[in-house]
Amino acid sequence: DELAVYSRLSRGIEHRINNLMTVLMISSQQVQEFESVPDSERRDVQEILDRTVDQLGLLGELFGTRSQRPDVCRAARAVASVVSGISHRMTVSADVPTDPIFAAIPGAKLQRSLISACLLAHATAPSGGDLRLLVDDTPDGSVTVTVRCKAKAETALTSMAQLDEAATRDLELIRKIADSCGIAVEVVDSSDELSIVFAMPRSS
Repeated sequence: DELAVYSRLSRGIEHRINNLMTVLMISSQQVQEFESVPDSERRDVQEILDRTVDQLGLLGELFGTRSQRPDVCRAARAVASVVSGISHRMTVSADVPTDPIFAAIPGAKLQRSLISACLLAHATAPSGGDLRLLVDDTPDGSVTVTVRCKAKAETALTSMAQLDEAATRDLELIRKIADSCGIAVEVVDSSDELSIVFAMPRSS
């Protein structure tokens, strides 16, 4: 099930990464070749290339992390960045605190849970919508990550009972991972909004 999640995620972003890198590399080469291009524009292109490399680094971290004390804010940003390549119909963002918040759970399991939740949210909104990952530091010493999906105007989300087999497996995987590492999960869905809330112990 976990391999299936990564497979679907990879297929969704592979062509976008390839197309983006091709365009950026060609543009960068052309900018460097034309002497009439102002230095400010050369710097702009280089900054774009640098940011792209950083995003690819996040992707590598996302798939290879072994941290037992992950920064939840960084994980949410990385997942949002990667998942945004799945569908142009879905707007994806992360609303997280500036300072890091560390959780006392395996980083790989946190990220797998968030990826599965985002894929599940995509499945409930075939017409598109708004997907946000929100991180909160609660007074009781726990950390919550909410994956919230809102339907596009004048459309409705697919109910949990009507999800296809792949989405149903994503939900099962979320619960399975949560049970294995002490994450509490709450799923609340309606016709226009889905919220999947993960609560986990904070690491000092």
